[in-house]
Amino acid sequence: MYRLHKQNPEVYTVERLAKEYRIMRQRVHAILWLKELKEEEEKKLGHPLDDSVELLLDTCPEFLNSHDREFHVASLPYKPDFKVMPEGWDGTTKDLDEVHYVISQKEDEMLYQEFVQRMNFNKKKIAGEVKCHKYSRRCPSEGWNFLQ
Repeated sequence: MYRLHKQNPEVYTVERLAKEYRIMRQRVHAILWLKELKEEEEKKLGHPLDDSVELLLDTCPEFLNSHDREFHVASLPYKPDFKVMPEGWDGTTKDLDEVHYVISQKEDEMLYQEFVQRMNFNKKKIAGEVKCHKYSRRCPSEGWNFLQ
């Protein structure tokens, strides 16, 4: 997956890889980021990292539960929906499965956007470097001020 994306990122986008491997887009982002980190560490060290765990998982697939058709499904509370219908109503309503699917898609998109924002923050891509100076967290000598 990482190799395909690295060779041709315009063709092998996150969405296409998620559809092809039938996993969530969040998982694809995480896999790509971890592989980038691994590659950077290998370049720093000058030799490949220990991959004995990956080899074990490749040789013994029963340790790993692979998920087929992984996607988000919204959990909707059940409550009866009694409405007074207007005159001339033709008797048709929206299909509950269709409504559930639309709500699930909207929730999935919101979760995906939140995941991407948090991942970019963790990658320190938002607003330059994340403030992590050890002295900046200490209480000033004159005390805290609400107007700072």
